[in-house]
Amino acid sequence: MFQFRIAIFVLFVASTSLSQESKIPVSVLRAGEDKVGLLFVSALNRELSRSTTYQPMSREGIDKGLRFYVELATIAVGDCHDTSAISVIVEGMGLPSSFPVATKWYHKVVLVDPKTTDTVATELVADIDAHWCNTIKSSIGNCRKETVAPIYP
Repeated sequence: MFQFRIAIFVLFVASTSLSQESKIPVSVLRAGEDKVGLLFVSALNRELSRSTTYQPMSREGIDKGLRFYVELATIAVGDCHDTSAISVIVEGMGLPSSFPVATKWYHKVVLVDPKTTDTVATELVADIDAHWCNTIKSSIGNCRKETVAPIYP
């Protein structure tokens, strides 16, 4: 009976540790002087905080394990400068069984205004997640479709 209880305990601990997968740390960097771009960075960081897959990387950074670096280049467009074009590049670092070299695996351009920063950030995190799923599973399994249109056909 005692061995049976130990076996149940071991199975319980193993199942709970597997279900508590760690989130992928994400660093968000921005180049640009526009106000909407700054609002978008805040919205993107909020969305990463809510994500079940990702988390904002601490300011100290991380030098081992899987992590992503999101680089945003923002510029105001239009006559009123109330819209920004934002280039989004995601690089991965620390993939298992790989050299510690950054690998660019995502690049899209989005248009954002002050009213759409939260919506676009939410869509972008979901799109990055779908693209990452397709990247690691080689398009063979249960991944959501990307919803943000690519910058190239």
